[in-house]
Amino acid sequence: MELAGEISDIICQPRFKLTAGGVPVRYDSGRQAVYVADFQYKTASGSRVVEDVKGYDTPLSKLKRALIKAECGFEIVIVR
Repeated sequence: MELAGEISDIICQPRFKLTAGGVPVRYDSGRQAVYVADFQYKTASGSRVVEDVKGYDTPLSKLKRALIKAECGFEIVIVR
C-alpha cells in the first residue's frame, strides 16, 4: 500500500499516553499508563489511521481505547 501511494508516514508501535480529563492516568508506581498500538499511518487523503492487531480483545484494552477516543478524538481500528 505504501509503494502504491495509498498510505504514508508509517509508524510501528506508536505510543499514546493515557489521560482522563486532561490529567495523566498513572499506575500506583507513578508511571504513566500508555496504549501501544501496532501501526499508525496516513491515508492518501491525509487522515490518520491507528491500527491494532488483536487475537483476543481484553477488557483493559477496551478501556484504554475508550480513553483514547474520549481524550484524543480518534478511534483505534482493530484488525483480527
